[in-house]
Amino acid sequence: MHNAVPQNAKGAAINLHMRPIDIGKIANTKRLVLSHFMNRTRQDSDATITFIKQNHSGSVDLATDMAVF
Repeated sequence: MHNAVPQNAKGAAINLHMRPIDIGKIANTKRLVLSHFMNRTRQDSDATITFIKQNHSGSVDLATDMAVF
């Protein structure tokens, strides 16, 4: 799933991508792999995972180039 905006995103950004807390609400999986990072989310991945885990009980991984899941 894409993780292109931080939790505090506003304006056009939230019309294009979901906030982390919303990702957690819809992720009905045992394992969630996030991709499509932008500088605004890459800088605080711990906060992103914390927001997701408020509503998602499975594991959360951050994809990297050449990673295999």
